[in-house]
Amino acid sequence: MAAFPVQEQLGWGECLPTGAQSSCYPSRRMVSWLAKVEEDLLCEQVREGFHALSDPIRLRALQLLRGRELCVCDLCEKLQVSQSKLSFHLKTLRDAQLVNARQQGRWIYYSLNPPRFQLLQHFLDSLGQAAPSEVAVPCAEDP
Repeated sequence: MAAFPVQEQLGWGECLPTGAQSSCYPSRRMVSWLAKVEEDLLCEQVREGFHALSDPIRLRALQLLRGRELCVCDLCEKLQVSQSKLSFHLKTLRDAQLVNARQQGRWIYYSLNPPRFQLLQHFLDSLGQAAPSEVAVPCAEDP
């Protein structure tokens, strides 16, 4: 049974009727495209995460948040930085989804977001489990 024209344009493959409803399966092209989108998203999440980890103030803030929630005013005091400077760093951590922010009244409380750290750890683990590199073939020399 052929796919409907609109479904072909969207990359959907065969549509098989099952009773009153039909089941449509994505084409190989659609599956490949979805895998690429997912890979690009993962790369961006990993890039943002490691960028956020590249600053000493942000690293110290994350260490202070280990196992507890802290208010911005407490973080400013412990890190000995101004609220405007800390705000910049906390935004970077929030954008990378490394921290959760919870507002209570006029205060914002921050805590770690463990699933995002697990994503970064999984990425590092996958690199650490890679097979030994093959020796590269020498490049052709210019004449």
